[in-house]
Amino acid sequence: MEAESGGVDRILAEAIKASVAPGASPSKLSAELACLLQEKGLPVPNPFLAQMLVSNLCFSDNTACLWKLLEQLMVSRVVSSLQVLALLTQRVIPNRKEQPVAYRLYLELLRRYALDLPSSADPATCTDRILKSIDDALQLSQSHAVKQLEIGNTVVLFMFSVIKILLGCLIEDFGLDAYRNEQLIASGTDVRQGMETDDRGSNEKRSVRVKHRHTTNTIVSVEVLEEMTSNKKA
Repeated sequence: MEAESGGVDRILAEAIKASVAPGASPSKLSAELACLLQEKGLPVPNPFLAQMLVSNLCFSDNTACLWKLLEQLMVSRVVSSLQVLALLTQRVIPNRKEQPVAYRLYLELLRRYALDLPSSADPATCTDRILKSIDDALQLSQSHAVKQLEIGNTVVLFMFSVIKILLGCLIEDFGLDAYRNEQLIASGTDVRQGMETDDRGSNEKRSVRVKHRHTTNTIVSVEVLEEMTSNKKA
């Protein structure tokens, strides 16, 4: 893996350390990362950098500084926005109840950048490795029986998949899947698997704060979904 990535992991490790330093500038770090990648003859946008960033964010280095750096790298196109959003969808959505802050930040990135994907995705820079990473994350070709992914159908299938996933999250949040859960219980399936359980050791203030975050995330999810389904770009 290290040979294929060309040492991107070491470059990122240094960037993570620098991102938490007092006065660290995400835009400066992004420019420095781009220069380092170019000096090593590595592709930009870099698929390995995107994968490693998301892996650290979910959730070993889930810090505000690293989220800011990630967004700046997306803006600067040092990493592919489409790939990053696909990887975050895969990693954040299953853990959205346990990681409400990460879910909120994911939703904000989705709101800011998903609608620009049809016009901003560049076929010249969206390499086969990036497309494969997106497909591996969301199983687009398998789910939609597509033999070959290109940038055009990848963007369309990504938008469709994310809309479907957000709808599923809202159905669960509003308790509309209660009937389905009753059926699963009747069949002996443990519906608590993967769901947030009560933490008896947590204090009341933390419980209220977490519930507030979940409620806010549900509202933001509705807003993002409405924007994605009503915008002509989508």
